[in-house]
This record gives sequence, structure tokens and C-alpha cells, in this order.
Amino acid sequence: MNFISYSRFLIVFVALVGALVLPTKAQDSPQDYLRVHNQARGAVGVGPMQWDERVAAYARSYAEQLRGNCRLVHSGGPYGETEILHFYTKHHV
Repeated sequence: MNFISYSRFLIVFVALVGALVLPTKAQDSPQDYLRVHNQARGAVGVGPMQWDERVAAYARSYAEQLRGNCRLVHSGGPYGETEILHFYTKHHV
């Protein structure tokens, strides 16, 4: 492989590795999502939300219960759930 081909290969390789590595630095903590969500709420004049670990723990526990069957069923617990089920017809595809 000559020097120019090697240089091009190296540039493409570094660009691809960079493209794969950079997304791993994405924000994924609850506070990161909440901050962006609250910015959107503020843009339309709605007050901010705050993270509640008790609600999060309840949601994790309930999701774990549903993991085996994936049925959309309200928990009947102290918190509400938003459930969405949509069926696509052949004209949607």
C-alpha cells in the first residue's frame, strides 16, 4: 500500500472510529433527560418537572413485572401510567 492510500485509509478509519465513539458520550442520566425536557416545557410556558427516585423505583419494579408478557395493563398503584397501543393498517406501510 503506498503512502497516499495508507493516509486515506487512516483518515477514513479515524473518522469511522470517531463516529462510533462520540455517541457513547451522550447524556443518558435522568437529570440529563429532565434538563432537556424542562427546557422544552419552559419554551411553552409550562413549569419544570423534578426527578423522583420513588416514582422511578416503582416504574422499574412494575416494568420488571411486565417483562415476561409485555401486556399493557395499568398497575393499579399510586401513580398513573400512559399506555399507547397503535395498530398499523396496510395503508400505513
